[in-house]
Amino acid sequence: MGFAVEGYGAKFGAPYRESKRKWVKLLETKYNLAFENRLYPGYHTEKVVEAKAAGSIPIYYGDLGMKNLNSEAFLNIAQFDYLDEALDAVADLVHDEHKQRTITSTPLFLNPPTIDTVLNQVERGLLRVGL
Repeated sequence: MGFAVEGYGAKFGAPYRESKRKWVKLLETKYNLAFENRLYPGYHTEKVVEAKAAGSIPIYYGDLGMKNLNSEAFLNIAQFDYLDEALDAVADLVHDEHKQRTITSTPLFLNPPTIDTVLNQVERGLLRVGL
């Protein structure tokens, strides 16, 4: 079994303006490596959300303590102490259709965000940076 690997973003020579091409490709993928740049309590970006929204199975690397993310909706390799354990978990996922269906059908958010929640987060962020 072979896998095609695509890379998007500045590190792969694809600037932000090519995000439409990224989305088209993401919609065609079964798995998405959604790695955060760092592990920091409460920190996550769009990566796991985009993967889930596109219908991919997120193989995530991010904070284990995210209060509103359903940990059953993705495979978070940050939970493993050793790389070989993480790779074994990915291999198990690839070969287990039941696990794949479970992750795919599980909602990402424990409590779906509302427009008020999003606006409050934006307001708090603007206040933090002094705007």
